[in-house]
Amino acid sequence: MQHHFFLRRLRRTQNAMSDRDLDWMIITPGADLCYLSGLYVKDYRNFCAGIFSENSEPVLVAANAAVNQAAENIWFTDVQGFSDQQELNRILKSILFSGSNRKSQHIGVLERKMYLWEYNILNSLNGEIKFHDVTPLLSQMRMIKDIYELKCIRNSIVIAEKGMQTAFEYLGEGKSELAIAKEIEFTMKMKGSEGLAFDTIVASGKRSAVFNPKATAKKIKKHEAVIIDLGAIRKDYVSDITRTFAVGELEPELKKIYEIVLEAQHAALDRIRPGATIGEVDAAAREIINRHGYGPYFTYFTGHGIGLEMGEDPIIRSNNQLKIQDGMVFTVEPGIYLLNKGGVRIEDDVLTTKNGCRLLSRFPRNLSESI
Repeated sequence: MQHHFFLRRLRRTQNAMSDRDLDWMIITPGADLCYLSGLYVKDYRNFCAGIFSENSEPVLVAANAAVNQAAENIWFTDVQGFSDQQELNRILKSILFSGSNRKSQHIGVLERKMYLWEYNILNSLNGEIKFHDVTPLLSQMRMIKDIYELKCIRNSIVIAEKGMQTAFEYLGEGKSELAIAKEIEFTMKMKGSEGLAFDTIVASGKRSAVFNPKATAKKIKKHEAVIIDLGAIRKDYVSDITRTFAVGELEPELKKIYEIVLEAQHAALDRIRPGATIGEVDAAAREIINRHGYGPYFTYFTGHGIGLEMGEDPIIRSNNQLKIQDGMVFTVEPGIYLLNKGGVRIEDDVLTTKNGCRLLSRFPRNLSESI
């Protein structure tokens, strides 16, 4: 665990709390708590939260049964366990209200992400509490990746590309989508993936025109397009890449739209630079696809951020006026989807740099290399 990176994040968080006049931030489990603490709790039934203030060290409060596991994965030195609701209330009150001269406490929480029962526990504490949503604040902080995060993402991409290579080698007429997905997932786990960023997508023939379908028992036929969309997890960070393969020679229109999608991706990549807007990237891809007459069949946004979660900010869509910044990592994934015929999507993970962008995923994109 790289403590100095977490300390930098803590200082940024404390500065933001000061700017917003927050007494505390109480961050419940998920990617935001992992970002600030190193602890990623995905399935939980008991209260667990990191508690942050402007002038003191952070505290983790968790059920006794989870304390030992939490202590192994967190950089905090103060981890407090509870056995029942009464003890939890006592701990929270002692942290939040002892030594405070303010009649009310201004507390930042993840209003858009926390469960109702978590909110009710906090709201039931004695004292006047005013809650403030800090979801946008942490989302904004997480958009800019530090060196540690970039290393984790790169390692996750390397694993994902091993899975894509397996797909390329195993793909063939008569093989089922499920069998191919199983081979991909086995490879990624053997190469060090800590799970799947999402259910592996293997969509062949007409099903490749359906956005993000699950793999089925359908067997692949010759001359079909096959979309493979996969992602690994390494040190809690995800990757997300897509390639469209051909089993034998594709019909002329599918070949044509493959080249259009590739051109659209190149155009979007060329627009990525600090100071440009996210919407300009989406517009660059759409302009190419519209010019060729396939605008109505590009039915999704052009990409999304990746990091501790899939689908992080920024979302690459036309109305997003957010300025691109050095250190953002997101996907660029234009596609054309022709119902009852087939679809094409090409997706890569991209790092914004001072001079433009850098492709983090390097798996071949030419259709001739995918047959």
